[in-house]
Amino acid sequence: MTSKPIFRLNKILFSLFLLGILSSCSQQELDKEIKADLTTKAKTDLNLAAVNYMVEDGVVTLTGKCASEKSKSEAEQTVKGINIVKGIVNHIEVAPVVLTTNFPLKQAADSVLKTYPTVRADVKGDTIVLEGKAKSQDAGKILAGLKPLHPQKIENQLKAD
Repeated sequence: MTSKPIFRLNKILFSLFLLGILSSCSQQELDKEIKADLTTKAKTDLNLAAVNYMVEDGVVTLTGKCASEKSKSEAEQTVKGINIVKGIVNHIEVAPVVLTTNFPLKQAADSVLKTYPTVRADVKGDTIVLEGKAKSQDAGKILAGLKPLHPQKIENQLKAD
């Protein structure tokens, strides 16, 4: 008869253990996970080809262009498919999307930024324009990571976090 109280105690301890593990994942780490997932999806999802994304506190902000309302909606659905996303701010405009020879530079810049959820790169010609927020010590790392991509110029418009 003593096995029921022990079972309940084990169940309670296990629940507390799981709660501890889940709460130890900081929101910043979850934001990095979301950003990395989006970076991976953007490499194969044409709906995200001209879309920029930043993540803060589990909320994904989308900017850029999609070729149609359907494409815009599908881009948002892709983000909603990431189960740890808390919300989406969709500022995507419907406009013609032209993928130029600089598209690989955009994808490479996004790959460098996948661990910096509050930073985004917009590629204009051969110039990488950085926007968003970053810690001072991270700004140098970001710039160092982008230089090997050989852009003509890097415009640093980051705000100190």
